[in-house]
Amino acid sequence: DAWVNVTVQGAAGVDVLARLVPVDLRPRAFAEGSVIRTELFHMPAAIARTGAEELRVMCFRSMAGTLVHDLVTAAEAVAARGRPRPGRGRMTSWGCRGRAGPGPPAGHPLGITSKWLRPPLV
Repeated sequence: DAWVNVTVQGAAGVDVLARLVPVDLRPRAFAEGSVIRTELFHMPAAIARTGAEELRVMCFRSMAGTLVHDLVTAAEAVAARGRPRPGRGRMTSWGCRGRAGPGPPAGHPLGITSKWLRPPLV
């Protein structure tokens, strides 16, 4: 089994995830170093706070396309109401442990970039 990891950075990242998870991810309730298993929209996921304005979202590789779609849709909704401000609330990396497949769209206006990670050779 493999997991996909998406890092959401910026102050608006919490606003994006608030549309998808039933968990308070604001820094006062979800401190740096915290990890939680929860439901993201309709799929099982784990979320870790890896920095003051950085959250890592992990789900099963088979749901990678759905995860990116849901995050992009939520980010577009947040951006439509006036956020993120320049340089804030961007999804900045995409990685999948396992075999490569299609990544998110290159040059996406919300700052998604594609980066596939391969498992170490044994």
